[in-house]
Amino acid sequence: MNQNLLFSFFAIYLFCIISCQGQAKTEDSKIDNAKPINTKTFLPQSIPNEVDPYFVENNGIGSEYGPAVITRNVLEDKNGDIWLATWNGIIKYDGKVFTNYTNMAGLRRYRVFCILEDSKDNLWFGMIGGGAYKYDGKEFTNFSSADGMSDDNVECITEDADGNIWFGHDLGVSIYTPSSDENTKGTFQNFDASDGIADNDIHDITLDKDGKVWIGSGGGVTIYDGEKFSDFTNKDGGSFHNVRTIMEDRNGHIWFGGNNGLMHYDGRKLTNFTRDFVGYLFEDSKGSIYGSIGSGDIKLTRFKPAPLPIISATWNPEIIFDKGEMNFGISEDREGNIWFGTVGGVYRYDGTEVHSFHE
Repeated sequence: MNQNLLFSFFAIYLFCIISCQGQAKTEDSKIDNAKPINTKTFLPQSIPNEVDPYFVENNGIGSEYGPAVITRNVLEDKNGDIWLATWNGIIKYDGKVFTNYTNMAGLRRYRVFCILEDSKDNLWFGMIGGGAYKYDGKEFTNFSSADGMSDDNVECITEDADGNIWFGHDLGVSIYTPSSDENTKGTFQNFDASDGIADNDIHDITLDKDGKVWIGSGGGVTIYDGEKFSDFTNKDGGSFHNVRTIMEDRNGHIWFGGNNGLMHYDGRKLTNFTRDFVGYLFEDSKGSIYGSIGSGDIKLTRFKPAPLPIISATWNPEIIFDKGEMNFGISEDREGNIWFGTVGGVYRYDGTEVHSFHE
């Protein structure tokens, strides 16, 4: 009898402890004065609420420290806020606090790979396994294969001159044409290697000043002129291999990089600057080219091309960041700081020093 009584007291005590811990956890997840978010996702009931097995579980919402996980893309929006595409979800930095919107809005947990702010100020986030989210400042809307996109592993997003949104993924390109009705989704068109794209594994999509779309893929470079897809070939007529990044500079010249190194195209001549692997390219407001470049030991470098009409092929870049980490998503904020992501989080370069937000 005494043993039964002792067991009953222990069970009641344990229940109280667990209940209190659960309540404390709920209270800790709140943010004071957090902006209300409508979490409507337009997801059909047949799709389960999957969790990416590589997603690092973290229920935190606000922190003064940045994420210490893979950060694939960085973007400053029209309001001056910094958005991060991370393995921990969608994160915004307002200059003081990092807020995890994936956790705060209760979104499905996926690795976020890329970010776009479109001409209507919507933010688009591409995910591995989850398609894409559009955020209009109030609510998140999910777009996936259930809506007509041919693949849910989105690596890159861009907008063309007509306001269509291009998604690059593992099965080619999906082009989304928005609906004129804000309450209705638009339509998708899907293209792949059978339509003339060099390879289905798409890494980057860039729109140039003439409205042509440049596509970097595992099989080379493809150009879309508004009517058809065509290959952009090397000097010997061969394809480029594993093109990871494409960029147009202020002069209308195209730069791209990958396993063939750093290439520059001025509309007539193709110049190779280095044979080292190039993972990402970005031109700042001063005309310097930042790149994630290296063979084995990847470095963030800065290169200032010689002025027009002659582009110097001399390769003597300045090393900005050298910790042996891959660098992704290089961008510039309105104050001229350079932001970039790595396998260990996000960094900011002010022209003199590199600042870490997670150390």
